[in-house]
Amino acid sequence: MARRLVEAFNSRDREALFALMSPGAVMRTDPDWPGGGEFRGRAEMETFLDQFEDSWGSITYETVGEPQEVAGALLWPSRWAAQGKSSGIETKMDFWGVFTFVDGVFAQMDFFFSRDDAVEHARSLAPAAE
Repeated sequence: MARRLVEAFNSRDREALFALMSPGAVMRTDPDWPGGGEFRGRAEMETFLDQFEDSWGSITYETVGEPQEVAGALLWPSRWAAQGKSSGIETKMDFWGVFTFVDGVFAQMDFFFSRDDAVEHARSLAPAAE
């Protein structure tokens, strides 16, 4: 399912992208992410994606390695491969995606520059032991 999300993003197929998410899905970025923050639902996410994609001449979401489960969340090392809009300079930015699902669709997507932060966040999402 996460691979389909990446494919939909890279093909710029917003219908396919949002079909994989619950209507109330939440996306949060690392506090240091340019233009980032918390985005709830399709309208907010689309506004963020429009601005994010427009910042680059081209940008592709790449996965790096295999995902792993951490406390019920999918933790996936990832990378943005981008080309500057004005400069044409190519760059890569590594990050970690933390994905949670409800009823087989994405409910929450959180992105971090640090693996430790991503793991800590995934663990914080797990229900407390009774």
